[in-house]
Amino acid sequence: MQEEVVGCSKQGPLSEPITGMAATIKGHLQREITKHIELAAVERLREEMKGLMTEGAWGQIKPGDLRANAFLSCDGLSNQILTSLPNKHYFLSSTDFADAFARYLGCALPSIKLEGLEGKPMPCTTLSGAEGRRGRVCDAHGHEMELAKLPDNSVHAESTMLEKTVHGTLKHAGFDARWQDKLMFKGTTSERPALVPDVTCRLAYGDGPKLEYIYDVKTSRVSASTIGYSTRASYNKPHGAMDARAAMVPREYLAKARQADRDAAAGAPMNNSDRDMEDEDFYLGVDTTTTPAHRPGPMETKLRARPEPIGLCFGAYGEASQSVHNLIKVVAEELAEVRGEELGVDKERQVGVFIQRVRCAWGMAAIRARARSRAVRRPLVGCSRLQAQGLIAGSCVAPKARRAQGEAHLELLDAITWADDSGPRMARDARYET
Repeated sequence: MQEEVVGCSKQGPLSEPITGMAATIKGHLQREITKHIELAAVERLREEMKGLMTEGAWGQIKPGDLRANAFLSCDGLSNQILTSLPNKHYFLSSTDFADAFARYLGCALPSIKLEGLEGKPMPCTTLSGAEGRRGRVCDAHGHEMELAKLPDNSVHAESTMLEKTVHGTLKHAGFDARWQDKLMFKGTTSERPALVPDVTCRLAYGDGPKLEYIYDVKTSRVSASTIGYSTRASYNKPHGAMDARAAMVPREYLAKARQADRDAAAGAPMNNSDRDMEDEDFYLGVDTTTTPAHRPGPMETKLRARPEPIGLCFGAYGEASQSVHNLIKVVAEELAEVRGEELGVDKERQVGVFIQRVRCAWGMAAIRARARSRAVRRPLVGCSRLQAQGLIAGSCVAPKARRAQGEAHLELLDAITWADDSGPRMARDARYET
């Protein structure tokens, strides 16, 4: 067993003879030995995956083998597809589950392989010239399909589903949360709001004061680089690419506020809430620096009076930025405070149970939203740009009149509760006594 932990960066009971470090462990020696062996195995696997990332055209984190890309990208939300029971709350069709599981492993998507879509043109409206006429080419992993810019509303639908999931979870935990508050930044001269936050909620992080935070949900695709930041530089950090995208949200809000002030001063109000840095680099040219000569306008003043906006970014593997994990912990602690007695365990385990349940809800929501986004675009593979626009205009991807099982994203919040939650709130033992 000691040979299995050779080279491990962490010290454990197998690092020295049994009369040494292992003798200092007062209990659960077998558990500590198993933990040490598994940690060493994970480190070896991580180094093996990094060794694969040497050449290649893809890389959300760094160009290289997609198996390594998936391994280094996935986090505690990505693996919920393995731990979530296939019930009505976390429902995936057979095609979506196979594709999501293949994506988790960094393999080719079965739906693309079986339907023979690999190598066929994928229309994209942002490419020009010869590239525009040729379009993108669908790859076996489905990343080109997701990267294509099309007026099919699939990206907006994916983001909206995640917004409602986050908002519904916050409401379920008892927080004062609002979804797309159109009154917070409503201008004085414009009928349309200059900024519309995805989710706003009043809560406290740790021992800090209760403040009203602005949350902006973002989704990211697998690419070597994205407008505004390079994902290659974040390859050796947990969900580093998602953190890089989420870190740009405060700058985006500031740029939108300043642009709204300029438009209002010029007498030409603009609905800046519809712009997105992932879709266009409009705000990259907007000055967001603060100099003595700069005088904040009314919209910028209103924005700076609140805590800095927080980006909640979800990626192609279901992974999320650190801000998402921080919010999950806050929600779990609140649920443990309100509902923890029903579990009949100590406070630390109560928080752990609720962390897992919220991870399950948000992780499966991200995986399912991305799977449905791919399903909407699958019929467009092989079409020209004009054909794709005609099919989209002809309701080729029209929403279903009747929602299928698992499509009501707010219903998945039921999985955070128990069947007997409709009754009075009390400790589980007391409930059975009554």
